[in-house]
Amino acid sequence: MGKIFILILFTSNLVFSQCQEELLNKAFEQKSYELLDRFFENWRMEKKPISDEEYQKLSDIEKDVYDVFYEFYNPKDMSNLKLEEFEYNYYKNVKYFVINPEIHYGVLKSDNYDSLLRNKFPVGYKDSTFNFNMFYDRKDKRTFEYTFNNLLENELFDYFQIKDSIENFRPQIKDKSTNILFYSCIYDSIISNFIGNNIIPLGENSIMQPAYAHGISKIKIDFLKPYIFTMASHWGNQWVIETSPMLYRICFSNNRTFARISHNTPYHSNRSYYVKIENKWTFVFDDDYMYW
Repeated sequence: MGKIFILILFTSNLVFSQCQEELLNKAFEQKSYELLDRFFENWRMEKKPISDEEYQKLSDIEKDVYDVFYEFYNPKDMSNLKLEEFEYNYYKNVKYFVINPEIHYGVLKSDNYDSLLRNKFPVGYKDSTFNFNMFYDRKDKRTFEYTFNNLLENELFDYFQIKDSIENFRPQIKDKSTNILFYSCIYDSIISNFIGNNIIPLGENSIMQPAYAHGISKIKIDFLKPYIFTMASHWGNQWVIETSPMLYRICFSNNRTFARISHNTPYHSNRSYYVKIENKWTFVFDDDYMYW
């Protein structure tokens, strides 16, 4: 009986995705934004953000994950992030954000960093006098700043965390003027097949030239632009459907008063740092960890 139910569910999803693909193509052929509205609303209705009632049933660590995301995520205002000038305006006028419904997180096993390092790396840290404060208060500017020896900033964090994930992550967002679409491989395939493969690859015309769409693919991307922003990936081997900043991991101190958010854009891998003050997550700074 269970196998029959799974087969019926799989068949229903397959039929619906085919209908959605046909609807998107028809919308483009007829230049119909009414049909395009229907396509995106069908997508939106498949999975909705967590309700307040559902949120209250979460564990404390899951609530922290949701709360940090809520304070961090605003693609229409990324002024806190260290990005290229042209990246700040990608999502200014879109009707929808595409968010990944899975997020990873980690929690430090202890906040006694000196002890952790000495036990794990007795040679390098045997005589260490490092003070692994998460942040120190720079009194002359009355602001928080990180130190080089901040364990959240350091790759060594990965040795000392308990890792987990939320696989049905359905966050609410601050921007109530923009709707949420939850990313899936099915919709990635539908959008990618619709756009096609007319991509000028990285470095085709000059060494610094990024990959970009052209021809019919550029026309189709422009057709979708009032709804979602899509672009070629850095290498030009796929279309980026998910809305930046693409948050993929949050790392917490053991007492969960500090958090490091790892997030990407098509050209950056950044880390944003937050501190919990009076039970609210507050932005401290953003660091462009990697650029390509």
